[in-house]
Amino acid sequence: MKDIIAEQEKIKQQAQQQLYMSEADEEKAMEEYASFEGNQSFFQKVYYVAFHRLKLFYRDSAQWVSLLIPLTFVMMMSYIFYSFINVTTRARDAQEQELTAEEREAAQNNPRSEGFRNDDGTRDVNRIISLMLKVLFGFLLAIGSSFTAGMSAILPMEERKGGLRHMMHLFGLNSFQYWLGMALADLVIVLIPASICSILLLFFDEIMDTEVVGEWFFLFWIFGCSLNIYSYLFSHIFSNPETGIKYISMIYSIGLFIGPLVVWAIVVGLISLDDDGELLQLGYSICYCISPLFCFAITTYDVAVRGHDLIDEWKIFDKIPNGWVGCGVLCIHIVVIFSLVVFIDHKIRNSYKN
Repeated sequence: MKDIIAEQEKIKQQAQQQLYMSEADEEKAMEEYASFEGNQSFFQKVYYVAFHRLKLFYRDSAQWVSLLIPLTFVMMMSYIFYSFINVTTRARDAQEQELTAEEREAAQNNPRSEGFRNDDGTRDVNRIISLMLKVLFGFLLAIGSSFTAGMSAILPMEERKGGLRHMMHLFGLNSFQYWLGMALADLVIVLIPASICSILLLFFDEIMDTEVVGEWFFLFWIFGCSLNIYSYLFSHIFSNPETGIKYISMIYSIGLFIGPLVVWAIVVGLISLDDDGELLQLGYSICYCISPLFCFAITTYDVAVRGHDLIDEWKIFDKIPNGWVGCGVLCIHIVVIFSLVVFIDHKIRNSYKN
């Protein structure tokens, strides 16, 4: 009996010793593993990460639904605006009928309503709604995208929380390979909503002309990729995926879109030095360069109203950048933020050696 107990203690001590490996023992174990399994190339590692991400996305119905939430939000808000404008314009037409002939003629000849009336003097509801959708479409889609943009951060946070990310690192998957595989997979996933929305715009040209849908498709695609890269960055902040996704959505909607615009407008109003609107335009120009949401919304606005005389002069900037300039700005965001993501992850993965 004593021999059995002694043997068990000996086995237990050996097992405990194997749990704590020195750096040399760790490198030796990795070499032995590589010689047994075979060394994988750079492209194989990136492919396996991307394939793993796509496989999990395919099996997760919640992520499929999240892709359509921004489009659903735009459709819902468009219907609300349609109902509101339809009721309001018909009420205004009814009020004008109660005016005298001279007052009614003066109201119908108002320069502000030029181009928005039918031949009989009533307001052209369909034209008003179409022009309003052109102006608001980009902003509504940007707000809707902020609700679900953090979905791409769920998998990295879950793998880090469960220890799988550290195991990948120990088996030779470095930070650049991991995040490149994730970005390539999410690049493919973002194609789905961009394609669906572009196809719908080809049939409903009230929002933008069909000639510019191709330009806008690349803008929306690159915009989705930039949000994914920002979500990777924010995934380093939160450890719990369930709460992290909520806070990331707040960072997008308030911190990167609505918040800076409101704060800057308040500051300009308080200092009262913006007589010509130059200071306000400066703030919006800065937001255009640093916020992917604002960049996408403003560029979509330019693409949608391009060529329409009635609203072509509704300029937020003196000269609004076109769709390809917006794509270039978003690509700069992708490169800069992706480099920052890889750098931070590399420091975290190798911090245990210090």
